[in-house]
Amino acid sequence: MIISAPRLFRDGAITGPGAVVVGSGVIDAVLDFVPPAAEDHVALDHGMLTPGLIDTHNNGAFGVNCAAADTEGFTLLCSRLAEHGITAFLPTIITAPIENLIEAAGRVRAARDALSDLPICQIMGLHLEGPFLAPEKRGVHREGWLRQPDNDSLDKLLTGELLVVLRMVTLAPELPGAIMAIRRLAAMGVAVSIGHSKADAKTAQAAVDAGASLATHVFNAMRPFNHRDPGIIGVALSDRRLFACFIADGVHADPVALRAGFAAAGTRAVAV
Repeated sequence: MIISAPRLFRDGAITGPGAVVVGSGVIDAVLDFVPPAAEDHVALDHGMLTPGLIDTHNNGAFGVNCAAADTEGFTLLCSRLAEHGITAFLPTIITAPIENLIEAAGRVRAARDALSDLPICQIMGLHLEGPFLAPEKRGVHREGWLRQPDNDSLDKLLTGELLVVLRMVTLAPELPGAIMAIRRLAAMGVAVSIGHSKADAKTAQAAVDAGASLATHVFNAMRPFNHRDPGIIGVALSDRRLFACFIADGVHADPVALRAGFAAAGTRAVAV
């Protein structure tokens, strides 16, 4: 089977027209030309062929809220995400009481296991956005549910279903105990992203030294950039150890800021 399109995204660049050759469920070849019409040739007249997209920050879509969804809801969400080229994602749940987070993790695990053999977007695990966030930069997160990332909170959090499916945590690195928490989470194989934070550049760099590897929605819900006080933004754009995630809708950040961010971060840029 051959699928052709006006544009292809390959090796970090947009090319085209071109095509992919598929056999036995895998891509056998990528072509820099469009072959002649044939019965097994699907010729797309618009759009772009890309590798499957992986979404690391998705709170919900198509009427489905990841914090409340059951397996039926995740089936709908995963089916619709696949229609948009997303082949795997991290359901993202925002700040809530720890018992609610654990219950939500159980639903994520049940859905992940139930959908694992279906040809739809796959659930990789859970991204927990909170509850270890700076109150001043909490955004829509409820202040009364925020917690300090101390050992007691981590012990309560890292249990049961959450321990099984947790893959990423967004936290504010300036909070008491945060650097210790980053080390502990990173040692468990959980990716740590810094965000919803007032941290200065020194603290952000300490977080990266401790094992943080991403910055959550750069520009949004964090200390503004200043040439004498660059904050997380400056570190995210300049430190090669950190993946910089941007909400790329042109609303949460001006397109000029996005172009600057993507230009600075290069292959470390991640679209949310």
